[in-house]
Amino acid sequence: MAWNNPKTWASGNVLTASDMNTYVRDNTLYLYAQSGLSPSCRVYNNAAISVKNDGPVALTFNTERWDTDDMHSTVSNTGRLTCATPGIYHVYGSIRFASNNTGNRFVSIRKNGSETWASNRVMAIQQGKVTMVSVATEVLLDTGDYVELLAYQSSGGALNVESEGALTPEFGATWLRALP
Repeated sequence: MAWNNPKTWASGNVLTASDMNTYVRDNTLYLYAQSGLSPSCRVYNNAAISVKNDGPVALTFNTERWDTDDMHSTVSNTGRLTCATPGIYHVYGSIRFASNNTGNRFVSIRKNGSETWASNRVMAIQQGKVTMVSVATEVLLDTGDYVELLAYQSSGGALNVESEGALTPEFGATWLRALP
């Protein structure tokens, strides 16, 4: 995004939505990005989350590391990061499954409850070892759009996504630039 040199106004000019978007919204977003305070959020869950066999589970997050743009709530829709500032976001997540050497492990980023934007699948690690899975992508979000982090596994029974430090489960989004 670039800075738009302000328009010189004359008596009788009509202020249009296009003018407001170009000279107010876009320039405000430009300055916001330059300040280092771009919309950003990173959340985690400080407890294990059970993931059923053979079905995706939208993970929930009960704690925020930071949230500069009210993207996350720890009270309602705790699995969502909801866009307040439209633009292109870098969205990422990381999870660790409990030790089990059967099947596959997946993590996916889903937009607005139905559209998968990225997914990563790995085979289960040997018994006694945990399986880490991470995913990242850029997602175009408009005001009110949301993203979720989904976990899937095929071990034959329920399996926990474990909680540990700043590793798992973690989910975040950082604004990169305004909508094209």
